[in-house]
Amino acid sequence: MSTPKVLRWTGVGFLMLVLIFLRPIGAEFLYDPLKDFFHNPKFRSLPLPEIELTLFSISITIKYLINSILSILIIWLLFLDKELVKLSAVLFGLFYVVLLTVLIIVLRTATNEEYLLLFYLRRILYHPLLLLLLVPAFYFYRGTQQSNG
Repeated sequence: MSTPKVLRWTGVGFLMLVLIFLRPIGAEFLYDPLKDFFHNPKFRSLPLPEIELTLFSISITIKYLINSILSILIIWLLFLDKELVKLSAVLFGLFYVVLLTVLIIVLRTATNEEYLLLFYLRRILYHPLLLLLLVPAFYFYRGTQQSNG
């Protein structure tokens, strides 16, 4: 392995560790009244807790922004391709707008039957799931580009 490749993989490993350790830190410092709610096994039969929507949206935005920046840096280190980084940034932005909008609508109108939808929307916004989808997709894309060209 050449030194630049070692540095790139070390950087990817470091950023992955930051993503992992960011979760408990974010849970402590960011406003998330739904965390305890969803940990209750009977949450489907309970009313939603009071939620300060502005503060909750800001907290989700901060967490999503940090995860997105770290994810885009990982994509850069893996592929060293500005076009993939630009595409990733656009996709992260679009996903954020769509998912946050749907989350707010569901929060305002949620019935007990929609709590799982709320749970998963919140989870997608809080965790770097898009990174887990984009990296294999970009590797596949790269493989098809090399075999065709």
